Amino acid sequence: MTAPRLKRNNFGSGGHAYRVDCNCPGRYRKTDPHKATGVTTALGALAKPGLTGWAGRVTAEYAVDNWDVLTHQPPSERLETLKGVQYRTKTRAAMKGNELHATAEKLVRGEDVYVPDEARAEANRLARWLDREEYVGWGGEVPCVNLEHRYAGTLDNAGVLGRRGLTALVDFKRTNRIYEENVYQLAAYRYADLWQPDGPASETAMPEFDGAFVVHITPDAVELVPVEADRSAWTEFLYILQVHRDMEAARDDSRIGAALPSLPDNEEDTPDGE
Repeated sequence: MTAPRLKRNNFGSGGHAYRVDCNCPGRYRKTDPHKATGVTTALGALAKPGLTGWAGRVTAEYAVDNWDVLTHQPPSERLETLKGVQYRTKTRAAMKGNELHATAEKLVRGEDVYVPDEARAEANRLARWLDREEYVGWGGEVPCVNLEHRYAGTLDNAGVLGRRGLTALVDFKRTNRIYEENVYQLAAYRYADLWQPDGPASETAMPEFDGAFVVHITPDAVELVPVEADRSAWTEFLYILQVHRDMEAARDDSRIGAALPSLPDNEEDTPDGE
C-alpha cells in the first residue's frame, strides 16, 4: 500500500498542523520544510472588523454584569480581568463549536450521542434535520490537501442530501450569521486534490460535489444555506493564501529598515546666536 501523502498532527482544543510527503521522525515544528499551510490559518490574513465590535461588546457586558466583583479588585487586577474577557469568551465559543462538530459527526454516522441538558434541544433539531434531508455522510472531520498550492485543512462533512439528490460539501455553523470567509473555506476544501474520509489509509482523490452548503444552526431552526464556493472563490482564496505567506515571511525577515541618522540643521534653520 502506498503511504499517504498527507499527515495531520493534532493538538489540544481541535488544533491541527499538516505536512506533505513527510516521513520525518519527531514532532511537528513550525519550521518543518514539509509543512502545508492550514486553510483557517491562511484566512487569518482577512480583516475581521466585526470582531473589534464584538470584543468591545462582550467586555462591556461582562463589566456591567460583574460590576460589584470588579469594584473590589485592585485597579491592576481589574484591568487584567477585563483584558482577558474576549479571549475567555472566544475559547468557550470554540469549545462549543468543537462539541457541535463532534455531535454532528456522530449523528451523521447514526451513533448514540450524549449531550448535556443545555445542548439537547440543539442536538435534537440537528437530528431531525438530518432525517428530513435523508443525509448520508461520506466522512466527517476529514483531512484534505491541495498538493500544487501546498495547503491543507479539515472539512466538517461531506455526503449526499438524499431528498434533494445532491452531493454536498457541508460545514456546520452555530454563529450568529454566515460570513464570506466561510465561502473561501469551503472553496479551499472543494478544490483540494486528496482527502482521507476514513483515516490516513483511505487517502484518495477528492470527489466532485454538486454544491457547498453551510448548515446554519440557530436557536430556533436548522437552515441549509448554499454558498458559491466555485472556482472563482477558490482563485480568491489562493490570493489570500499568498498574502498570508508574504505576511509570515515579513514577520521572520522584516522589510522595515532602521531609522536613518539625523541630518544636521540647515544654516538658515539655526536660531540667531547659536
